[in-house]
Amino acid sequence: RLLFTAFWSTSFLLQFCGFAMMCMLYGSYAFDPQWIADGMDPYKRCDLMERHWAYFIGFGFPYVVLVKSTSFFVGFGAFLAVFPLCIMLGSVSDFQLPYKNRLEESRSKKEDEPEDVKKEQQ
Repeated sequence: RLLFTAFWSTSFLLQFCGFAMMCMLYGSYAFDPQWIADGMDPYKRCDLMERHWAYFIGFGFPYVVLVKSTSFFVGFGAFLAVFPLCIMLGSVSDFQLPYKNRLEESRSKKEDEPEDVKKEQQ
């Protein structure tokens, strides 16, 4: 019984990791043509995916659900039909935008603080 429980929990963990990796892979498919056109080397691409992993998982999630929830031919046929949209979205979206907005907000908050609070922080 213990062996069955250990096998079942390991199987679930591996399926979850495989799903997350497929999401990252399909998310990278959207940005790959743009990165190639920009002349970005593969090491920098992997670095971007490692730093912004949550964005790529979220970007690839709908496509993985589409492929996994249907039969093989229907899922991949639908993916190939939606793939040009995936590339267009990848070329116009900026995955660093949320981080830029947070930096700007934190800078503006520091500028809006009264002088006595700034002196206390120093």
